[in-house]
Amino acid sequence: MRETIASVRPGQRFRAFVANLERMLAHRDGVTVEFSPRLREKDTGRLREHDVLIVRDTHHGPSTTAIECRDQGRKVGVPQIEAFAKKCEKTGIHRGIVVSANGFTNTARTKAAALNLTCMELSEAESFEWVGNVTIVGQFYNFTAIEIFVRVVEEGRKAANPAKVYRPDGALYAGEDARSVILDHLPPEIRSSSNRRALSSRIVVPMKGFYVIDALGSLT
Repeated sequence: MRETIASVRPGQRFRAFVANLERMLAHRDGVTVEFSPRLREKDTGRLREHDVLIVRDTHHGPSTTAIECRDQGRKVGVPQIEAFAKKCEKTGIHRGIVVSANGFTNTARTKAAALNLTCMELSEAESFEWVGNVTIVGQFYNFTAIEIFVRVVEEGRKAANPAKVYRPDGALYAGEDARSVILDHLPPEIRSSSNRRALSSRIVVPMKGFYVIDALGSLT
C-alpha cells in the first residue's frame, strides 16, 4: 500500500530531506554535511547540538551553515527563532536556516529577518539548489586605533604599574590577537550590518586563565 503524506510519522520527512542533502553534497569538493554535530559555546564551553551542519571550505577559512529542523504540530513562532539565533551566535555559525514542516507565524518571519536567519518550508528545502551558484557577501573591518587596558577583577587588589600580562601557558601576552578578539565579540547588530559605518566602541572581554605580575612582583 502506498504511504500518503498524512500518514508519514513526525520526523520521517526530515530524515529523508537530510539523506537527500547528504547525497547532493557528498561529492562536492570542499563541502561536508554533518548530522547532529555538537559545537562548543564560545563563552561557557558547553556543547550545543545542531540538527544539520554544512561546512564549506573557502580561502577565508571554513564557512558554516546550521539547519534547524522543526516538525512540530504548529507553526514556528518567535521563541524558537530567538533560541536558534542565540545558539548560532554562541557556537560561531555564519548562516542559520530554519526548516519547518508546518510553516511560520508572520511575527516569526519578521524576527528571523531581523536576526539574519532564513525561514524555509520543508517543501522549499527539498527542492532548494543547495549546490547552485553561491553569492559571497564580504565584510571588511578597518581598525584605525586599538587601545588595550587590563583590569584586575579581585576585591581589594590593584595591580601596581607597570604590570605585565601572561598567558595560561606562561608566555608573555602582548595583545597580538587583539583584532581577532574584537571581531569575535562584535555585537550582532554590527556583525550583521550591510552598510559602511564608523564605530567607536568599548568591548570588555574576560581573560580566563591569564594572570598579571605587577611592578611589585605580585601575582594576580
